[in-house]
Amino acid sequence: AKRIRIVSDVPDEEAWVMGDRALLTRAITNLLGNAIKYSDERTTVQARVMVTGTHVVIEIADQGRGIAAEDLGKLFEPFRRLAPPEGSPAAAAAPGAGLGLAFVKAVVERHRGRVTVSSEEGKGSVFGMQLPREKTPG
Repeated sequence: AKRIRIVSDVPDEEAWVMGDRALLTRAITNLLGNAIKYSDERTTVQARVMVTGTHVVIEIADQGRGIAAEDLGKLFEPFRRLAPPEGSPAAAAAPGAGLGLAFVKAVVERHRGRVTVSSEEGKGSVFGMQLPREKTPG
């Protein structure tokens, strides 16, 4: 409905992690859904997977309104929601309980990883998951 373009950047190299597929899928879906929810119409959301020697990094980058530096540390607290500017398209977005990012953090930490976020007001945000890399499946 918002005509948001979703672009993926996935390496040819396999990116194995050990974990609960359903929980990890739900966490990634949550980040992707937030990027769409808080982005304006006709913008781009980018989903990236990067493989380092020890980690698989999954990032979701949007072109949304961005988040003030003083609010970044509060994002992963349960029941924490940052109000969009009055009258913005995101202000009309579906309401939520403020549990999504707390869930993402819990899932990632359960898998011995860590969440990351970087943002600049007016330029968008990048939410990431760094998970320990497995060399081979199983």
